[in-house]
Amino acid sequence: MSYIVTTSKSINNVSNVNNITDNSKYDLLTPFHHILESLVEHGWLFVNCDTNIISIRKLFYELEEIRIEYHNDTYHFTLPINNSNYSYYRKIHQVSDALNYLQLYVDNLY
Repeated sequence: MSYIVTTSKSINNVSNVNNITDNSKYDLLTPFHHILESLVEHGWLFVNCDTNIISIRKLFYELEEIRIEYHNDTYHFTLPINNSNYSYYRKIHQVSDALNYLQLYVDNLY
């Protein structure tokens, strides 16, 4: 006959490990969120801030939406084209390239 013994210390360690894993997923899009925050003062509102999706939309302009999704180790961007009803889609694999791409796009909006 065998017994399984657990202690509160081992249970706490497991929950801490789970929290670290969840935070690391959130950290994938946090730098992008910081770049997009500058648009809030120009009338943009965050619509969705999830672990793998960020979307921000210009107030009263539903077609002007910036969406960033992290899926399959790739950053997927959907960006509105100025003075158009269409959006531009692009995938970028490297986080540094993706951050630079978004920063350049935001800087050229205003």
